[in-house]
Amino acid sequence: MNAPLAEGRKEIAWNGIYFRVPESWEVTKMGFHYLMLETQAQPAMELKWARIKGRFSHRKHLDRLASSHKKALRRTLNERALPPKWDTALSRYQARAFSWEGATLGGTGVVAYCPECRTATLIQFYRRQDSLQGEIPGDILTSFRDHPRGPRVLWSLFDIRASLPAEFALTRYRFETGRFELDFALNDQTLSLKRWGPASILLAEISLMQFVAALKQIPEIKHPSQVTADNQTVEGIILPSGFWRPAVFRRLRPKGAYQMFRFWHLMEKNRILGMHWKGRTPIDPQQFKQLCGGYESL
Repeated sequence: MNAPLAEGRKEIAWNGIYFRVPESWEVTKMGFHYLMLETQAQPAMELKWARIKGRFSHRKHLDRLASSHKKALRRTLNERALPPKWDTALSRYQARAFSWEGATLGGTGVVAYCPECRTATLIQFYRRQDSLQGEIPGDILTSFRDHPRGPRVLWSLFDIRASLPAEFALTRYRFETGRFELDFALNDQTLSLKRWGPASILLAEISLMQFVAALKQIPEIKHPSQVTADNQTVEGIILPSGFWRPAVFRRLRPKGAYQMFRFWHLMEKNRILGMHWKGRTPIDPQQFKQLCGGYESL
């Protein structure tokens, strides 16, 4: 379990990576294994990570970083000793620090390799020549993790936070103004997380049920489907028809033969959250309830 957040800090958790940054830092670019953060419209921090197969080489990663810079900056890239606080923060990793300098921007960073999960992470902190970041990089590296400590993975970005089983792999994501979506997969199961806002505008003239139905978030309702709805929650379960019940047909069932979904209005956050699970085999309703309970708006 992570320690309580210090004042003025927020957590970022994305695809196995976890760290804490100043509240003013915002994610501006992202990929499945990439994050760029900015503050005051200036780059602040960049991360790239990957699972390593075979022998790991710090030199190879630094060479790749150098090749991504323009020629003038490439010549300024040098290895350097780990600052004491960085060394303490990354004691569980095989780490090497580096720095580079430009006319208006410079940077310091580290390549950290974890022998336990075999993940290599390149982290670099940008700085303007007239504005050093002081203790911030060391504080961030102290909070840094590249794999979960237990069976669940935390996802925390922008204003959503979810705790999911580590086995679920991210397959698709979309972050747009007013609408977020994250899709995960595990064998023949899929799990989708939704978020819309502001709810006060989206639900000004329609009910929550009408809203999710208009966006085709609810499957076609057939017996023995069960759906319940009120002003704040829409939830239901979809079961396969009797034709698919015999075990011999189990592997032929559509991937969405069994479905469970829940959409709820968080009035205090002015958000609508949703979770939709699909699979060829049933899911335990209690497990689905726990998944929903681990999904929140910050």
